[in-house]
Amino acid sequence: LVEQRRPVQMVELAGGLGPRSLAFAQKLGVPCLDVDLPDMVAFKSHLLGDAAPPSYVQRPLDLIESDDYVADLGDALRRVSPTVVVTEGLLPYFDAPQRQHIFEQIAALLRHCGGGVYLTDMHHQEAVDRMGPVGFAFRTALHHMTDTVQATLIQDMDEGRTVMKAAGFDQVQGHDPGDFVDALGLVVKDRSSGLTIYEASLAGE
Repeated sequence: LVEQRRPVQMVELAGGLGPRSLAFAQKLGVPCLDVDLPDMVAFKSHLLGDAAPPSYVQRPLDLIESDDYVADLGDALRRVSPTVVVTEGLLPYFDAPQRQHIFEQIAALLRHCGGGVYLTDMHHQEAVDRMGPVGFAFRTALHHMTDTVQATLIQDMDEGRTVMKAAGFDQVQGHDPGDFVDALGLVVKDRSSGLTIYEASLAGE
């Protein structure tokens, strides 16, 4: 989806040690901004040394404490469109008000840049409920391992579309990860992951 949207800038929030920002900086040759907590940025910078391509830039940011992502990212964030913002595996750790804060800040960031899309993965409560004991056990184990409180999930796509439009996005659509299996040449078992990929788009100022 990132490639299909042909970004002229990509921003990844809270990517941890994942290689996505680096990979797209190398593959697309466009500015890729890797944003995370200060300790993670310092650690990743130490690991990379001089190996990162020129189009790859790191910046520290606390997604909850910051009330203005645009101002806090400063001149590392370019005003170019389309900009694509990505988060993965992030949202289940935050309660509804914190999620809404993140959505509103990302919408403001995209509006500042001139428009683009936000891509993220979402576990809906209805999907977890369908998985029964397996879904409950997975969530319980995850939050024990990460020492976090289980946040209330978004119920379904209808609720997700409502909260993201309330945050300022113009259009919100959902994608089934299984639809990309053939295009990516993946070999997976014939079962649903329970995930929905959100694509929230927004026009610029």
